[in-house]
Amino acid sequence: MRRFLIPALLLLPALAEAAPAPRRVVSLNLCTDEYLLALAAPAQIASISHLGHNRYESLWFDKARRFGTNGGTIESVAVQRPDLIITMAGLTKDRGGLAHSLDSQLLALPFPTRVEDVADNLHRLAQALGRPQAAAPWIRRINQLRATAPLRLRDATHVTSEGLTIAPDGLSAHWLELAGLRQRAANGNRITSEMLLTMTPRLLVHSRYRPGQMARSQQWPGLRVVQGRPGWRVVETDGRGWLCGGPPMIDEILRLRRAVAS
Repeated sequence: MRRFLIPALLLLPALAEAAPAPRRVVSLNLCTDEYLLALAAPAQIASISHLGHNRYESLWFDKARRFGTNGGTIESVAVQRPDLIITMAGLTKDRGGLAHSLDSQLLALPFPTRVEDVADNLHRLAQALGRPQAAAPWIRRINQLRATAPLRLRDATHVTSEGLTIAPDGLSAHWLELAGLRQRAANGNRITSEMLLTMTPRLLVHSRYRPGQMARSQQWPGLRVVQGRPGWRVVETDGRGWLCGGPPMIDEILRLRRAVAS
């Protein structure tokens, strides 16, 4: 596994003059909700997306309770008069034009594919918020995870309650490595009961996406195949953090380390 530290200061475009910090910031996306909650001063947050308030979707729904909500579109935040709108994905002319009509700046963070990209997004948003120092504690925690990651990775399979698994080279797999686990590849990114009967390794990281769907989770045949069988082990993880793979994953990786080691 590659070992390197993410620089405390990344190269960012130089600004001739420091722009004033935005005073009313909104997030339109569940994933950017996490970054905004991690970095912004509370007084800066005008609203976050409706998904960020949903306990079945967001690990940080408790943090979101004190802030307003929006429908995930620029139109839905017009009455909130934001001066900075944050989303994730590519910018479009329509979105840019709508933001301009509200006299707002629009920042689209790129989808991360590696843990380093999460650090990049933390720096980028902290800079846009006029709070560049706010990213430093999160970067230190990511660097600490890297510095203390197990040298030898244990083969494992991350699987959801519907038998879906993750790509071995994607963001989720990169986070999994920091827990000391190497994701095994699977055809079609799906695990069937038949595959489990012949698979090695025999460690499943079972991702429960929705806390309200526990009964549904137990219906996946794969769990019935492995539960109670000698040599198999199932470690549970909260699937809400894996949806975006953002800052909340730091605590989940630390918890996974402890669970695997116990």
